[in-house]
Amino acid sequence: MLLPLPALAAWPYIVASAVLEWGYLLALIRAYRSGDFGQVYPIARGLSPMLVFVGALVFAGEVLKPLAAPGIALVSCDIDSLAFRR
Repeated sequence: MLLPLPALAAWPYIVASAVLEWGYLLALIRAYRSGDFGQVYPIARGLSPMLVFVGALVFAGEVLKPLAAPGIALVSCDIDSLAFRR
């Protein structure tokens, strides 16, 4: 079953999303080539919740509950800390 194309107003968001995804993938590929997988993977995965939070705050005006921001920071730092274990 085919669905209709998205509305014309949605296309700038679709294109912006695709461009950002390509940039993310290229940066991730370069990081995997230049660094150890055991360090790059946790950093890449740990930064994404923080980046989404900041992006939602700046671009969408999203306001979180008081404990949400520290919770996101704690989760991101915990994931990132896996890159520095010995």
